[in-house]
Amino acid sequence: MKDAFGSPDIVVNNAAVTSHIPFLDLSEAEWNRVISVNLTGTFLVCRASIREMLKRGGGRIINIASDLGMVGAPMVGHYSASKGGVIALSKALAREFAPRGISVNVVAPGPIETEMLTAYPEEYNAETLATIPLGRWGTPDDVASTVAFVASQAASYYTGWIFSPNGGVVM
Repeated sequence: MKDAFGSPDIVVNNAAVTSHIPFLDLSEAEWNRVISVNLTGTFLVCRASIREMLKRGGGRIINIASDLGMVGAPMVGHYSASKGGVIALSKALAREFAPRGISVNVVAPGPIETEMLTAYPEEYNAETLATIPLGRWGTPDDVASTVAFVASQAASYYTGWIFSPNGGVVM
């Protein structure tokens, strides 16, 4: 792909899997599956991207996390841990590579109306919706517009920051 398009200017890491499992019932295999996709996948893409960005003198990385990486939630400890890891990794990379022209930021959405959200049990979603001060689910467009801003020249002085379109869940 690099041969066809060259080194990346902007990379958006947006991989996520989850499941809704009580912590004491969570298997090591399920823990590893979620950590592997959500955190290790982000690590691998960042490492490859940064190597290329260093060759060209800079770039931007936007890692997609979750508000649950900041506050946690019952039944999704593995998901919360993986997305918290994405946030911590992003901050560490921002500090390490900002002097070399690479910004690394996080978009950590709150509850967004997607297939991932609708796969959760109905009671869980009803309880979650009741906690959103704006009183509605977020949309994929809410996240896309945040990513577009972070990728834009208007955000050129941000690095190591968490942008969280979350309807007021995390303030």
